[in-house]
Amino acid sequence: MTTAKSIAIVDDDRLIRSSAASLMRSFGIAASTFESAEAFLAADAKEFACIISDVQMGGMSGLDLQDELNRRRISTPLILITAYPTDRLKDRALAGGARYFLEKPWSVDDLLVCLEEIMGPLS
Repeated sequence: MTTAKSIAIVDDDRLIRSSAASLMRSFGIAASTFESAEAFLAADAKEFACIISDVQMGGMSGLDLQDELNRRRISTPLILITAYPTDRLKDRALAGGARYFLEKPWSVDDLLVCLEEIMGPLS
């Protein structure tokens, strides 16, 4: 069972998943990690307060994940993160409903601002 402040971290890089989950726990946020968009979609996406997903992943991309969430009418706030930002990619992500589009390496402060705007005060 997850708490109201539980988030999903979707990234094909194990180290990033682990680091991000540890960071979330240090701020009192429960985090579940998924190595792919497909693995995430096999879970109950509606149980999370927020989804943080990499854009470039093997298999489904973060944008593909966003499209599938929209198709399923799942409105969980989505933060997309990429190491390869372009205006076109950012525009597509935001037009598709992503709440935020962050560039790697993202700062802890920037991510926390996004999370607080989505979930409310974290402390």
